[in-house]
Amino acid sequence: MPSSNKAYQAMLNLVDQTEDTHLIDLGSGWGNVVIRLARRYPKRQVTGYELSFIPWLVSLLLKKALKLENLTLHRKNFLKAKWPEKATLICYLFPEVMAGVAEKLEQSDHSIQFVISNNFALPKHRPIHQQQIDDFYKSPVYFYKLESNGN
Repeated sequence: MPSSNKAYQAMLNLVDQTEDTHLIDLGSGWGNVVIRLARRYPKRQVTGYELSFIPWLVSLLLKKALKLENLTLHRKNFLKAKWPEKATLICYLFPEVMAGVAEKLEQSDHSIQFVISNNFALPKHRPIHQQQIDDFYKSPVYFYKLESNGN
């Protein structure tokens, strides 16, 4: 499900606070966020994960058309992937999947530094910032700073 434009803007503004981390869009869908990230941050590596074939293909075609060399798109389950070093996760995932993300963060070595989540909180974590978006749904956007489990 796509985010509102106001939610996109709030999430992008939070990315500005993530230093120079690799940006990972979990469930990148049609590319709405991942394409914006790659265009806005051309010197940062951006990765998107999407299981659904058609949305992934559309994103891939947009990546090629826009010549986004800093963008990598994977058609696989992000919960089974090894996430890059020093990364920020960006997501709009249902609570059950957010629980899976929280479990992966707890059970594996990682160097995820930040999580930015639209609408759904990361279980067992307290955000350092929560913003209520002035959109139709009054969506919350959560910003987390994590302690690294890796190296």
